[in-house]
Amino acid sequence: MFLIALPCLLALTTSLFGEGDTYYSDRTKGVLQQAEKKGSSQVICGRIKIKEGALDNVYAWFNTLKERKEELLYAFSHEGIWLESVFLEETDDGDYLIYYTRQDDLEKVYRILAEMQLPIRLFHVESWKNYCEACTVLEPLFDLYRKD
Repeated sequence: MFLIALPCLLALTTSLFGEGDTYYSDRTKGVLQQAEKKGSSQVICGRIKIKEGALDNVYAWFNTLKERKEELLYAFSHEGIWLESVFLEETDDGDYLIYYTRQDDLEKVYRILAEMQLPIRLFHVESWKNYCEACTVLEPLFDLYRKD
């Protein structure tokens, strides 16, 4: 079964990250550039427009992530992600995800994601691609946490 899935996984990886530029898709570059402008690569909060008609798919996507949280925790430990929270905002002009993450370094997350190519993370990235439009990184004004 693994040998059959491998070509599909490689094709998916190429479509997500692009040829020759393993983890810097245009969307990834945009988020990294926005985070750099806002002065933060460790704490990121983004507002992401959900494509019209995709809300049911978004619910299914995050239900899948909940069901496979152990796989995500494994990936996060390697990528240096400490926290990931997602909220749904419903407005008159459409639905948005409010996405908050805390990580060692955002660029490291993207690099390790591309290197490890874990199926749950590839599913997560493909879902972003299929159900979301542009991400606006919000400016951090105050962030305080206890880590102990």
